[in-house]
Amino acid sequence: MNIRYNHSSLIIVVAWILSVATTFSCLGQAPSITIIASPGNSLCVGDNLTMASTISDGGAFTFSYQWYKNNVEIPGATNDSYSIPNIQLIDAGTYKVVATYDDMGNQEIDDQIIISVNPKPAITAIQKKTLQPVMDRTGPLRLLV
Repeated sequence: MNIRYNHSSLIIVVAWILSVATTFSCLGQAPSITIIASPGNSLCVGDNLTMASTISDGGAFTFSYQWYKNNVEIPGATNDSYSIPNIQLIDAGTYKVVATYDDMGNQEIDDQIIISVNPKPAITAIQKKTLQPVMDRTGPLRLLV
């Protein structure tokens, strides 16, 4: 079998191949996920924490979520965000969200964040002192504690 081509048909074929390759490289971009903690990742006992996941380049995929603390699944934490009201010292740790996607649930992306919890600052009472004015005839008024 003989195939004949000229320069213009070769250019068209090369352009078509490049077009197909570009299309596949755009379709092959995987989504990514990021956790944002509000009000931040360093809190005091009693603060309220919300961690929200943001997916970029997700396309038309439907995602399912699971949150973990120190690599242990948190029961019922299956939304794109996870909140801890009235946070305590025991809540400090590494939190991770895993988002599963595609029609078969075979693809996963994840991100993690370290949350630190500090005790509330203590206010120390200052002992009340009585001041006694002392005045001598040669100098300014002095206060003795």
